[in-house]
Amino acid sequence: MTARRPASRTDPDRAPWRASCVALEGALDAAGADLESRLTAWAGRWNGVLSHHHAPGILAWAVTGSADDDGAARESFRSEFDPALAGLHGVAQTAFVTGPAAAPGPKAFAFDVDSTLIEEEVIELLAARAGSLEEVASVTAAAMRGELDFAASLTRRVATLRGLETSALGEVAAQVTPTTGAVAFIRRAVSGGHAVGAVSGGFEEVLAPHSAEWGLTAHLANALETEDGRLTGRVTGEIVTAETKRRFLLSLGDETTRARIAVGDGANDLEMVRAADVGVALCAKPVLAEAADVRLDVRHLGALEAIVCMDA
Repeated sequence: MTARRPASRTDPDRAPWRASCVALEGALDAAGADLESRLTAWAGRWNGVLSHHHAPGILAWAVTGSADDDGAARESFRSEFDPALAGLHGVAQTAFVTGPAAAPGPKAFAFDVDSTLIEEEVIELLAARAGSLEEVASVTAAAMRGELDFAASLTRRVATLRGLETSALGEVAAQVTPTTGAVAFIRRAVSGGHAVGAVSGGFEEVLAPHSAEWGLTAHLANALETEDGRLTGRVTGEIVTAETKRRFLLSLGDETTRARIAVGDGANDLEMVRAADVGVALCAKPVLAEAADVRLDVRHLGALEAIVCMDA
């Protein structure tokens, strides 16, 4: 192998890269038991710096370096570690990012909400109370696969909520479950000088209380129209679409922001994932997984701390 000078994450003449392996804690079998030692050896060969990231429920390692040609490092990393983890699909996988997201500096993270930042689909929780769950779930699935126009599908689904008491909004907000690692990631990122926002095709009335509780720096969602204490079956204002999400991502942060990262799961997240410096597909539908820079099937948002350099 040709000798390489030591990597420098701040060398302006060399491209920064970050190679990472993430796994659910306790899920590694014999094939992955020596993962850290193998990563250490690989880092040494590529003049990279190995770091270990640990949060409850997840194990993650990252090798950070820089190179004249990061493609060679990517190919070497994938060829060595992807086969080793192939039998652990869903509980262990690799990621490789380049550019500003792999280097120190302030970053902005934009998260989709339903089935990304939280485990549930809020429209379905509301529909269960309105007696329209089966219809709404079917339309939601088709919209997330990209088979239906999102705005039209949302209008159709919200119409089924007509007459539902507004008290159901508070009940559903209390029922929402953050994705594992989500709240801890938001708080660590914001305290470290990064911007973290949530943009949702769901509803302001459910997202807003959690935005304040979790410490998000920005959020945007649809608003439900009400009358006499009940939902009218309509939204007010402009519907949050894929284009809205793209604009939201680009508005996050300020002039010091070095990189923008978008995380989503469905077709309505396509535009912001494509516009991001790093687009992450989290346990996503095929249409988004194919477009993303990183496909993350380990459902733990603590993995982002290994995939993206969090040094501000």
